[in-house]
Amino acid sequence: MSNKEQIENAIQYLGNRGHSYEPKDIIKAQRIGDYFFIHFTDEHEVDLYNITNFYGECENSFDVKKFKWNDTYMRKCVTGEIYQWLEP
Repeated sequence: MSNKEQIENAIQYLGNRGHSYEPKDIIKAQRIGDYFFIHFTDEHEVDLYNITNFYGECENSFDVKKFKWNDTYMRKCVTGEIYQWLEP
C-alpha cells in the first residue's frame, strides 16, 4: 500500500473518532496489525495509535530522528521492546 493510501486510511481512522485532518497534515503513516504509526507535519515524533481504541488517542510517541519505518522496528515499538524515553 502506498504512503498516500496509508495517510488516507489514517485520516479515515482519526476522522471516525472526531479528529479532523487533511493529507497535508501528515508526512507519513503506516499500519502494522492493529496499530497506526503517524508522523504529523508539525511534530518531531511519530505517534502510535491502537486502532481498537474508540477515542483515537495516541498511546506512545517516538523520536522521528531515531524512528525506522520497517516492520521489525515498528513491531518492537508495539511490544515495548523499543521504548524511546529510556534511551540515552
